[in-house]
Amino acid sequence: MQEHCCFGLAETDPPPLEVVGEELNGPFFLICEHAGRAIPACLSDLGVGHSDMERHIAYDIGAEEVSRKLSDALCAPLYIQRYSRLVIDCNRPLEASDSIPEISDGTQIPRNFALSMMERRLRYEKDPPAISPTGGKCSGSFCSCWKETHIAGDTQFYACS
Repeated sequence: MQEHCCFGLAETDPPPLEVVGEELNGPFFLICEHAGRAIPACLSDLGVGHSDMERHIAYDIGAEEVSRKLSDALCAPLYIQRYSRLVIDCNRPLEASDSIPEISDGTQIPRNFALSMMERRLRYEKDPPAISPTGGKCSGSFCSCWKETHIAGDTQFYACS
């Protein structure tokens, strides 16, 4: 039987969201949702080998680097999600079966097996989506101004009026 921990972020865990260039005030802001591979200490390694954490199942390879370059080029703030999508896929609703995958591309994720709704909700609350059109979680003036969304790969671009 799988033993589950009470999910929480330790002081040594990185924050779920990194903001780059928050002071920038161009007409866009960017979100890179699958940039990180971090795993909170309470989940150890999720039961997944290091080589699997280097694969696309854990994060979008190259997305952070491209997003940072776009942020510089567009003078746009960038919101980077730090945790692996194997912890929780922040662009899926909590109720989606694949928001916390038990298997990803044929690889078992043992620490994700048979989670209760309470355990799923704890992950979602501690590692929420960077932003959502129904309740922005970003900070600064960009939270309430977006009019249009442009998506390229895994980076989202929000245009403000």
